[in-house]
Amino acid sequence: MSAEVIYYMKANVAIAVFWTFYAMFLRRDTFFGLRRVSLMAFYAAAVAFPLVDLSKWFAGDGIMTGVMETYASLLPVITGGDATVAATGNTPAWAHILAAVYLGVTLSLALRFGLQLRRILRLKASSREDCISGVKVYETSSETGPFSFFGMIFISPGRHTPREMEEILAHERCHSLGLHSVDVIVSELMCIMFWLNPFVWMLRREVRCNLEYIADNRVLAAGFDGKVYQYHLLDLACRPANIQANIYNHFNVSHLKNRIRMMNKKRSRAIERTKYLILLPLAAMLTLPASIESVPMVTPPAPVAAILNISPPQDAQREVYAVVEEMPQYPGGETALLKFIFTSVDYPVEAQQKGEQGRVICAFVIESDGSITGAKVLNGISPQLDAEALRVIGLFPKWTPGKMKGQAVAVRYVIPVTFRLQ
Repeated sequence: MSAEVIYYMKANVAIAVFWTFYAMFLRRDTFFGLRRVSLMAFYAAAVAFPLVDLSKWFAGDGIMTGVMETYASLLPVITGGDATVAATGNTPAWAHILAAVYLGVTLSLALRFGLQLRRILRLKASSREDCISGVKVYETSSETGPFSFFGMIFISPGRHTPREMEEILAHERCHSLGLHSVDVIVSELMCIMFWLNPFVWMLRREVRCNLEYIADNRVLAAGFDGKVYQYHLLDLACRPANIQANIYNHFNVSHLKNRIRMMNKKRSRAIERTKYLILLPLAAMLTLPASIESVPMVTPPAPVAAILNISPPQDAQREVYAVVEEMPQYPGGETALLKFIFTSVDYPVEAQQKGEQGRVICAFVIESDGSITGAKVLNGISPQLDAEALRVIGLFPKWTPGKMKGQAVAVRYVIPVTFRLQ
């Protein structure tokens, strides 16, 4: 499975987890500002978590992986000769069809997004710029709006009474000054990227609805009569909007029933804010399994260990160090180690044909006499690549052992072997 597919799956799992927490705990309170921050944090976390590989912190057995990180940038990458052609040729036809469908829908959504931007810019060009009650607006000639997009407020003054105009301007200025269009754009881009996931569409709906709650609350805080304002919304909801776009902030649409219900709802108690301090880290923790590469503690079975010349630990009760005063040294130093690995590893042809690639992280113990024991895979890719990495480790000559207080001791070591298709 390619890295892109794995990333996509992890991100979608994170989105589903975040939506579940939002629906269960955050959806019904009146902390609209905190809710806005949380929704944007959900998006950021869903995109970022799959990119974080925390496997080095969970290697197990108390293994410290600083050595692995040092060698990760130094060790050679084992590449397959014509692996790219072979792997592509073996990809099932249905996989190509699904990829084409996914890309086709994604491009269609991206095109629609671009056309919506274009419509708004064309409307701006055809509208007359004016100033009403000290607020810069764009007066449209058609019965469009009212709505806002970033710093642009579009309105048809002839359609509204002076009192309605004041309410509309208070509402749309909140959207404009609060940069609510950023949230809208982010939610649209997430839907373009993860359109297969129904939870991403539900999150987009909540983002839009919450922005309207914020603006409605600002209107009421400005001293406008709540009942009159709600009747105004009901009246405007019956009027058509000529511009078709999902990326601007509406005044008269967007979940009107929920907006009226929220305006009449009793404010949430301040103490309930503490749930945001608890739920957000908890939701983040629940997505960690999706961002941590699997870390199986694999010990080769006895027949395989015999073939690969991997001996079991000499003394299960002995102390094995992770870091010592004098670290073990490969004969000839690091350059010789890099050369040995590069010349010894054979990229299995079958693995190349299957498109298998990535980093096999192996651990082993360098005994006090310099011999290698207990080699195992911490983070594997496939049985063939894992076995090849272990085979090469089994070929290591004796190392210069590590020392602690002048005495040779057993030291646990971690090395990554990277296989990459050309």
